[in-house]
Amino acid sequence: MTTRKILVVDDSKNIRKLITVILKNEGFEFIEAANGLDALSKARLEHPDLAILDIIIPGANGIKVCREIKKDPIIGAMPVIILTSEATYEAMESARAAGADMYLTKPFEPSDLKKAVKTLLK
Repeated sequence: MTTRKILVVDDSKNIRKLITVILKNEGFEFIEAANGLDALSKARLEHPDLAILDIIIPGANGIKVCREIKKDPIIGAMPVIILTSEATYEAMESARAAGADMYLTKPFEPSDLKKAVKTLLK
């Protein structure tokens, strides 16, 4: 069985590290990106099994990145979790409209993130 890859996108190195530490024991491989443009190029190059995106990132925000992923014929089926401090109805609606599969807000419970990842990678 091949190791599943998760693209972790957040402009905070500490948040990226926290996410990888939480999911490390689940046996995933991680690809990290600090901005939207880097995230898109890594997604297209590495074909991860799942993406975890913050909304507020430099380059292209997480909503734009999600929209680009979802309309890409090669990586479009990849599940996307939006993990953000944007806890507004508007942000949630924008994420849903862009094709996000799940929406979690920071601060978050590690168990909620693990559950979301397991659910989407079934």
